[in-house]
Amino acid sequence: MDFRDSSVLVTGGAGFIGSEVVRQLLEKGAIVTVLDNFSSGKKEYLPSNKKKLRIIKGDILNERTVAIAVKDQEIVIHIAALPFIPDSYYYPADFFKVNAIGEIINVGSGTEITIQDLAFKIAKVAEKKIKIRYDKSRERPYDVNRLICNNKKARELLGWKPKISIDKGLKITFDWAKKNRVTFSAPFKRWYFKNENSKAK
Repeated sequence: MDFRDSSVLVTGGAGFIGSEVVRQLLEKGAIVTVLDNFSSGKKEYLPSNKKKLRIIKGDILNERTVAIAVKDQEIVIHIAALPFIPDSYYYPADFFKVNAIGEIINVGSGTEITIQDLAFKIAKVAEKKIKIRYDKSRERPYDVNRLICNNKKARELLGWKPKISIDKGLKITFDWAKKNRVTFSAPFKRWYFKNENSKAK
């Protein structure tokens, strides 16, 4: 698709995935508007000194903000989302309002991996030696035990298919996180996390 001089709105464009989408769109010559509330995304994730990049700080549930953001846009890529799974059980309506994007298309490999195996792969990429101790008391309530992406729609509707292995993808992700100095002390507003801490106090 030719994006040259096309006006594109990316919701959640300052996030981990969104910022990469923005970077690629700018490289293809698009005029990009980012709408993000910066609850998890950061401005430093976005390309700097880009004349074709416009940033709007706001919430996608605010109709006036959205109306301003979508004005004169030719393409809208909706990536804004509430990411913390346990919160979805406490606030399902909020998650449906934000996350459930019309036609839902899952993008993923269609394979699964255990958290333990994933941790060892990440440690290998980071060149660290680790030991894993399982602590059942730290399990998140209502969490999903197995996640496997059904990418059938992406294949059929978009002609998309996975091309990068998990090992290569982890290396790319690790290098990106290191370059952008990503930290996870409090990556986004989590209602459940906040409420549980309040109870503990």
